[in-house]
Amino acid sequence: MGFTISYQRFFTVRVKEEGSGNVVRSLKFVPTGTCEALLSRFQLVFKPMEDGFDVYYKSFPKASEPIPAPIENNVKFTFGIKILDPSFSTRYEPETVTVPQYYLDNLQSNGSITSGVNLTASTRLDTADFTFIRQQSFTQKTALPLGNEPTEWRIKEKFGTATLQTVPITKPIDPTMPSIDVRLNDPNLHEAEYLSEEGPYVLETDKPDPAPVTIYLSNSIKQNDFNGVLDVHWNSVQSSVPANTGKAYQLNVKLK
Repeated sequence: MGFTISYQRFFTVRVKEEGSGNVVRSLKFVPTGTCEALLSRFQLVFKPMEDGFDVYYKSFPKASEPIPAPIENNVKFTFGIKILDPSFSTRYEPETVTVPQYYLDNLQSNGSITSGVNLTASTRLDTADFTFIRQQSFTQKTALPLGNEPTEWRIKEKFGTATLQTVPITKPIDPTMPSIDVRLNDPNLHEAEYLSEEGPYVLETDKPDPAPVTIYLSNSIKQNDFNGVLDVHWNSVQSSVPANTGKAYQLNVKLK
């Protein structure tokens, strides 16, 4: 006697205009290779939609253990974001001179999973969602303003205050230079503090200028030339989401 197989919505992401609620078809979400492996491991199905995507989980409703591959610990599903419409960054806020890169997630400011629905830092896409996508090891152009030169770069936790890596900035003396390139998170140069985990971090110097920024370290995200990245964290069995709809997330954008 066989079991009935069912596929239920696990979580969904929709992009829409703030106020009108109109669907926005300008963004494409693509699972990374690591994400695809997690989808397979937990027997999940990714379904792209014109205004976002759905993820479904597999279940055997009449079995004694209906979820064949339950999620029991924290996992992170990472999706690259492609801007399909060249006018997206000129049509929607925030104001920006160049095409920006975005970091989105379903976390609160303390790093815990939100019970809300917004994937942005506030209620809609804004400058707080900007990031710089970098290779796991990267070179950082460093300005050296005369008399106010920074002496070190720091890579810190995104959700916390700990400094994870400190790299000295060696200022050339003869001749003086307006800027230099500094290698960061190199496994050979910074073996003891090397950050192997892909994800968001804060990059700063020991000076207030330049201001601290969010960086996202990922070889695959950078190499695929994505315009942004979405991390969806989860730490409980798939069937814990609302029936039929799943956990519904949204990305609101505002017309300029």
